[in-house]
Amino acid sequence: MTSSCPVLGIGIDVTGLWRWRSLLLREPDVVDVAFSEQERAWVRGMPERAALQWAAKEAAVKALGCGFGPADWQDVVVDLATSPPAVQISPRLRVDLGLRRYRMVVRAGLSRRTPPIAIALAAAVAMPPHGSGATPAQPGQTLPVAVALERAPASGPRVAVRCAERGAAVRAVQRGLAALGETRPYVLDRSPDGRPLLQSDAAGEAPLVSIAHCSGWAAAAVCRGAVGVAGEDPLGAGREAA
Repeated sequence: MTSSCPVLGIGIDVTGLWRWRSLLLREPDVVDVAFSEQERAWVRGMPERAALQWAAKEAAVKALGCGFGPADWQDVVVDLATSPPAVQISPRLRVDLGLRRYRMVVRAGLSRRTPPIAIALAAAVAMPPHGSGATPAQPGQTLPVAVALERAPASGPRVAVRCAERGAAVRAVQRGLAALGETRPYVLDRSPDGRPLLQSDAAGEAPLVSIAHCSGWAAAAVCRGAVGVAGEDPLGAGREAA
């Protein structure tokens, strides 16, 4: 993606495969509620694919800045059967969000870590209006984003686990900032609507940030206007659940 097309938002999500194995055993009908017909055709009841599909949808709605709630589960459809994945946003949600010309980019894959997790990264990019003279983003261009993963305790009292996961997410954000070469000090805060944001007393525009934590892992994606991809690639060679 070119810097002439602003990134509206980024989203990252992680989910444990064991969670989806357990969920599909307890509530096999969950796929009918959470996924569209198109998504179910790709998932085919496989826990690994269900985890990837859910992570991709979560990352997409985070990138749109709304999350599930304002967006119904089937307002955003991510087709992981295509390469790159195609994203469809319902007309109702586009109107609610004020989206005119935009492009969504999603990548999802299984990590090689233990325990294995599904991780997805998404970005929403504003496309220039027709006749503006600006250069639109091209499919072959890359997103300037750094991604980092941190371990967190997966067992213990629920409150302690959540606190540890949030601490791991903060560490992941700092690693992402370092990977982008960002030397200004930032504090991870929350916007009034609950979204994570970076704040600093230093001058300049703060990078975009998204965090997620689940199953003993915390992930952070940090994005600013530099061209290229920086930092750790948690997906390795790409999607492994073929």
